[in-house]
Amino acid sequence: MDNSPRRPHAPESTEEPAIVTRTQRGGTATITLAGHLEWDTSGLVEQLREPAPVTIVDLSGLVWADSSLLSTLLHAQREVRREGRRLVLRGPLQPVVRRLFELTGTISYFTFT
Repeated sequence: MDNSPRRPHAPESTEEPAIVTRTQRGGTATITLAGHLEWDTSGLVEQLREPAPVTIVDLSGLVWADSSLLSTLLHAQREVRREGRRLVLRGPLQPVVRRLFELTGTISYFTFT
């Protein structure tokens, strides 16, 4: 019998982690997310740290995300606004990702295209 402690909220997912890519065209950076984003947003954070006048985060390929995505985007939005830049989220959003924004009441805090 295994009596080792279990992490009750640790995902038991076998899904591949999110893929984060960035392209730059002129003054616009596009960061594209695909797959499942659970806990580890370090790839997104790294890409958001490279400033551009306009940053588009394409969420259309993201099939699942948790509050770590929302926290990262809210922090980025505050930084971008303070620096006079723009952060735009691109969809369409998968239902579970849309629900994350709707349930937290943060959907109106962002600009979506």
